[in-house]
Amino acid sequence: MFLGYRISEILALTIGHVVHRGTIRDRVALPPRFLKGKRGSTRTVPIGQELRRALKRYLFQRAGRGPLKPNDPLFFSPRGGADGQPHAIRRSMAQKII
Repeated sequence: MFLGYRISEILALTIGHVVHRGTIRDRVALPPRFLKGKRGSTRTVPIGQELRRALKRYLFQRAGRGPLKPNDPLFFSPRGGADGQPHAIRRSMAQKII
């Protein structure tokens, strides 16, 4: 599934980018500081129904590890940390969801 983000941008996503007041947003917007190659503009990508269902399942499972906070990374590495290394997450949950 194509989202319109690079893997490094997906790794920069936090719970707050995707969830607002307990519901998954219709669109995800990343400000310029998280984007590669797009100076001065925000990239906004819609969340379709299939991705919304996958995110709901994933976030439900994540909530089992503890409360979800807006500044928490959306995806963890396979070791359970938020190390932000693309190779550590490439074959884990991010790829399964997207």
